[in-house]
Amino acid sequence: DYHAMTANRIDGPMIERECCAMWELRPVVSLQDPAREHIAYVVSDIANLGRTVANIMRWVKYLKNTARGELREPPDEGQTGSSAMPHKEGNPFVEERVIGFSDSLRGNADTILDTVEREDARNLNGSAIDRIKIPDTFISVDYMCALAQNVLQRCEPQPKNLAAGLNRTYGAVTAERMRYELISKGMPERDA
Repeated sequence: DYHAMTANRIDGPMIERECCAMWELRPVVSLQDPAREHIAYVVSDIANLGRTVANIMRWVKYLKNTARGELREPPDEGQTGSSAMPHKEGNPFVEERVIGFSDSLRGNADTILDTVEREDARNLNGSAIDRIKIPDTFISVDYMCALAQNVLQRCEPQPKNLAAGLNRTYGAVTAERMRYELISKGMPERDA
């Protein structure tokens, strides 16, 4: 959006020319803004990236849970387990924050997609939305990737628990529902 960039003393057309020359691309022919569908493609792709990162964090959260313990993240100094359950090791609030940002990105993509219209005349329906949703999308995905990177760098695989997890089914198909049933019948959580 050249207008917002110009207001911040950034020469958008010059950056576009230099980047296109460097990557051997032709700029989009537009008098003012990128075509709406191009914006929608970028925001949708970022939302898909966010879903992938969120799914990785869901898996990490699952492997870190007390019953499995296949991954361990050392607590920060002074942290004593989950705020709700002090016996738990670690609090998955970072993973849950990443998952929440993913939902927000999906909402941004839906909002931007709603502004892609095929009309003969140009309209400004998406203009105000762009000024909010596009920066929010880039800032959110950058932040959630940084959070996920921090979690992944801190996670310590627990080889004994990983091996137990691989071997616990003895080839049988099982599900979390089975584990919950065993616990409800009185079996200790770790054994179930």
